[in-house]
Amino acid sequence: HEQGHNFFGYSAWYYRLAFPGPFLQESLAVLSAFYTYHNILEDQQAFGIDAKTVESLNYDFTNGRNYQKQQYELYISQGKKFDEEDVLTSQVLDYKMIMYGETYGWQHYLKFTKAFENGLAPLFSFQKNGVSDVERSTYVIAALGVAFDKDFRGEFSELNFPIDENLYTELIAKMRDYMAGTGGVGEGVV
Repeated sequence: HEQGHNFFGYSAWYYRLAFPGPFLQESLAVLSAFYTYHNILEDQQAFGIDAKTVESLNYDFTNGRNYQKQQYELYISQGKKFDEEDVLTSQVLDYKMIMYGETYGWQHYLKFTKAFENGLAPLFSFQKNGVSDVERSTYVIAALGVAFDKDFRGEFSELNFPIDENLYTELIAKMRDYMAGTGGVGEGVV
């Protein structure tokens, strides 16, 4: 979890998109922890861990997932009030990202993290003038869409996450070009 903060915490996009609220910062730390758990549990021998440690990781993973699900359900029961500075909104994103990893494969998050490389910042002019809640939400949903090659706008719209359709279209095109290696900025960085 803390490595997730550290990994993302030194790039310019992180400061533009994550602060002042927890919207991205906490979700990406949670994602990092779950992604790491998954990798360790999938390849225990490569990590050289014993059965007791695996049992402990499974316990942590299950409890963490259940907690995020509980927070997701709380958000829904409270009327789906999107607020990028509220931890509950961030936890809804946490849970959705955990579900995508479990449903479609955690390996897609290699692309997702690539979508947030610092080298991408020049491609997105909206970052230069500050980032609104609509821009933050649209950016994350577009990055998830490219990483998983799926359109998640409907799911997030149902949860009252704001989406700017024009910005979404622009972001999808830029991120796809970048990940295909045609964007030029930050090529080859995972």
